[in-house]
Amino acid sequence: MDAFRLRDRIIQEYKHYVTSFIRIQNPRIARKVTDTINRGLQMKMSLDMLGLKNNTNA
Repeated sequence: MDAFRLRDRIIQEYKHYVTSFIRIQNPRIARKVTDTINRGLQMKMSLDMLGLKNNTNA
């Protein structure tokens, strides 16, 4: 089992799950949300919800 491949698969499945609920009519806002999700902000929010800090200043 490749741990990195598993991690990538979990992230992709979670991204699909989260985006399946999003239906934004305004194209400008939809583009911003899509760009933010593609940059991985959803992962940071998930870590925050789990109580894990994503400290990049260390």
